[in-house]
Amino acid sequence: EGFPGAFYQGFKQFYRSLLEPGARRDYADFAAGARDMELCEAAFQSAASGQWVGV
Repeated sequence: EGFPGAFYQGFKQFYRSLLEPGARRDYADFAAGARDMELCEAAFQSAASGQWVGV
C-alpha cells in the first residue's frame, strides 16, 4: 500500500484496540513517544555542546 497505507494500518490497529480490549497493540503509546523525545533532546544537546549528555 505504500506510505498512505501506513497511516491506514496504524489507525486500524488503534481503533481495533479500543473495540477489542484483548487485541494486540503494535503501536507506540505516550510513554514511548516521551522517551523518544527525551533521546532526541539529548542528541541535540550533545551535538550543540560536542559532549556526551546523560539521559
